[in-house]
Amino acid sequence: MGASTTRRPLSRAIEEMGFATTYFELDAGEAFSGGLHTHHDQEELFYVLEGVATFEVREQPGGRSESIDVNASEAIHFGREDVYQTGGNESEKPVVGIAIGVPGARHDWEGVEAVLDCGECG
Repeated sequence: MGASTTRRPLSRAIEEMGFATTYFELDAGEAFSGGLHTHHDQEELFYVLEGVATFEVREQPGGRSESIDVNASEAIHFGREDVYQTGGNESEKPVVGIAIGVPGARHDWEGVEAVLDCGECG
């Protein structure tokens, strides 16, 4: 899944707000982010406005993944260091959503931990 082509930060104009808000439009096969990750510095809430977003969730790297569908008018929350997660559009219809991250209007990229699965070793 590739990252979304329509991504608009809504909170950068007012950095003192203390949270990040990003609007997304995902076509079939697009994702909210580049892959499975967790935040050590931020909580995230994804609210789906339209369509069905599918999230892959893992408790630990190398662990088993769970798939969670989030329908229009539903939300999913991920706490700091809660789980590794990634979400996207696995359907043929568009997904429109908003992501809210707290604290901070911008990521501290050192506070993000990504999972890269090895195709050879599983």
